[in-house]
Amino acid sequence: WQSLNKMAQQGKTGLQSAVELVNDLARDFSEVESFNVTPRPPAEIEVDMRLKREKELPFKQNVAPCVELESVCIASHVHFQALFDQEKNGLRCSFNEGFSLRFKTFLGKLTVPINGNAVLMRDQKKQIVMEVSTKVPGIDFPVAFTIPLVERLQEARKRST
Repeated sequence: WQSLNKMAQQGKTGLQSAVELVNDLARDFSEVESFNVTPRPPAEIEVDMRLKREKELPFKQNVAPCVELESVCIASHVHFQALFDQEKNGLRCSFNEGFSLRFKTFLGKLTVPINGNAVLMRDQKKQIVMEVSTKVPGIDFPVAFTIPLVERLQEARKRST
């Protein structure tokens, strides 16, 4: 019984931490039309967020010779499921839609959707970042990025005012 009780408590704590992290992220988005967090027992949540308009957040990072990550694109509809990851102290997310990465390559600009796993967590400055690993056309192996999501959102808000 102690093991089951401990598991239930960890699930409750993880769920509470997950909801707090998602609420903080949604607060940094501007122009949110709707925001829904649905708990899925024992420790999963489903997040559905609608924004008034799409966002493109500039984020320059070299990936490989002749390949540069140019920006993070956020659609007007963001949908994902997430589990609390105690090791990362964040959310292991499975994105269905809403996030993509735009690359500048020798073939031109390519937009790659983030489908599948990413981790939303706080960095040392307590800012929300997203760790993502994705395949990039023309590169044989997945490329990993840590995107300072809240920092990019705040800079985009400053530029629009």
